[in-house]
Amino acid sequence: MKKTMLITVLVLLTILAVSCTESNYPNGSSGNAIVHNDAASGKTITRIAVTSVPTLSWGTSTYYNNRVSILPNSKSQIIEIELRSSNILGSRWNIFRVVVTLDDNSTAYKDIRVFEDIVNNLRFDGVNLVED
Repeated sequence: MKKTMLITVLVLLTILAVSCTESNYPNGSSGNAIVHNDAASGKTITRIAVTSVPTLSWGTSTYYNNRVSILPNSKSQIIEIELRSSNILGSRWNIFRVVVTLDDNSTAYKDIRVFEDIVNNLRFDGVNLVED
C-alpha cells in the first residue's frame, strides 16, 4: 500500500511539474469584447470592469476597469483582454466576468469565454447583460 501511494504521488508531482511549464497562450495574446447598450434599455452604462472568474485555487485579477458613458443605442470601444495560462494542468485563463455599472449604481454581469480570433459582443438589454 505504501509503495502504491508513493508511486501515485510521484506520478502526480511529475504531471504537475510538466504542466506548469506549458503555456497555452504566447505572451501578448489577447481577446476582444464590445459592450452594446440597447436602445430600449433606458439606462446609461457608467463603468465596465473585466475580471478573471474566481476559482477555488485562484482569486480574481482585474484586466479592465474604466469609467465610460455609453448611452442607450451606443457601444463601447473594443476592450482588449489579456489571455494567460494558469499553469495548473495546462488550464487557461480565458473565462472572464464582465460587469457593467449603470447610472443608478446597479450592476449586471456576464461570464464569457474569450479567444484570440473572436470578438465577444455583449448587450445590455435593460435588465441583463447577455452575449450575442
